[in-house]
Amino acid sequence: MRVTYILKKIEWQYKNNQKLSYEKNLFFFKIYRPISFYLTVFFIFLRLKPNFITFLNFLLILGSCLFLLKGFTLFGLLFLLLSFIFDLIDGNLARYYQSNNSFGKIADGFVDSLIFLVFFFYSISLIINEQKIYNENITLLIGALTSVSFLFKICFDIRCNYVLIRDEKRNKNIEYNSFFKKINSFMYIKNIINDFYLGIPLILIISLITGYPTYGLIFYFFIIFFFSNLEILLKLFLLWKKFNR
Repeated sequence: MRVTYILKKIEWQYKNNQKLSYEKNLFFFKIYRPISFYLTVFFIFLRLKPNFITFLNFLLILGSCLFLLKGFTLFGLLFLLLSFIFDLIDGNLARYYQSNNSFGKIADGFVDSLIFLVFFFYSISLIINEQKIYNENITLLIGALTSVSFLFKICFDIRCNYVLIRDEKRNKNIEYNSFFKKINSFMYIKNIINDFYLGIPLILIISLITGYPTYGLIFYFFIIFFFSNLEILLKLFLLWKKFNR
């Protein structure tokens, strides 16, 4: 009886959080989120706090990179998949316990940003298992460029959000931070890219078990290296167009 009550409370808190309304348009959230609800109930009974789950998430990403570095590709990707789910669990727990501390937010953001490392280690795992893209150098280059592009996008988004929020506080009559949400075409592109980000572990696992592991890396190279940079350029253009009238 208590399990059902806690589960319903977690789902209710999630559905009533306006900040998470964008998830309804993302396919992979529909897979991860229900799983995270049931695991959250388990962790509540263990009396674990959100920051501890964030630490476990850090260990999962670290374990994923180590497995990939040793050539155990499937185990590395399964650990990565778990880290995506654990990232949702700490949010569920934070809402359940009504926790709102700055350290947790910073730690969670830091751990999330480490995902960019996976592509480089994935390319190493491909080389170890003799699954190269032309040769070792090309494989490593594609993995490195994908990782660096991912990191660049993270840094750009952090800086952009910081500036927009700062300017919004200085000019309370102008909602700069909500500007992009009003551009339907931009949000459509952004939702597609975000959905592919969420699908990183599952898409790589599918490419691995179907016998085409290099295709997964090439796919994300194009998604992150080209489309993410396109998103950045489009965002810069929209900002320039709005603030240079």
